[in-house]
Amino acid sequence: LKSKNASDVLQFAVRNDGYISVGAAETADYDGSITIGTLSGFVHNLTHNTCVGYKSFGGENCDSSATTFQSLTTGYRNTSFGAKNMCNLSTGYSNATLGDEAGEYISTGFQNTALGKSAYQFPRAGKNNVTAVGNAALQNYKGSFSTAVGSFALVDDTSGIADAFGYLAGAIC
Repeated sequence: LKSKNASDVLQFAVRNDGYISVGAAETADYDGSITIGTLSGFVHNLTHNTCVGYKSFGGENCDSSATTFQSLTTGYRNTSFGAKNMCNLSTGYSNATLGDEAGEYISTGFQNTALGKSAYQFPRAGKNNVTAVGNAALQNYKGSFSTAVGSFALVDDTSGIADAFGYLAGAIC
């Protein structure tokens, strides 16, 4: 398929192993995964992952202008909807993000949920069981086993296990 600009080509692929790709990505080794969006799923070894949005699962650095990334190695059953989500994902599994830059730098963590723009954006590697709901909720959080609901809830908390509910709840201002 071609756009109005003759140099832009939209790639679309459906394979018999359940992999669907829409966008301009060089891809390989997919097993039951879906990628939609330019530079979405720009990694190898996707196993039962779904990524939708510009640079979702984009590889090593969402801010890079490079066009070849390969960060995901054994991560599986991750779901991402939004631009620049889970860019550094390598071995993380069962993570879910919705919203631009939600869970942007999740790499090895598992069972994390980020809903909202920039929610749980800069987690420390290997952190698990975190739920962030709201714009920038748990944005710079470094712990595990925590829940924050509300815009900017626990936005800069680095103390570890904590729960907060409401706008700016527990935020360090």
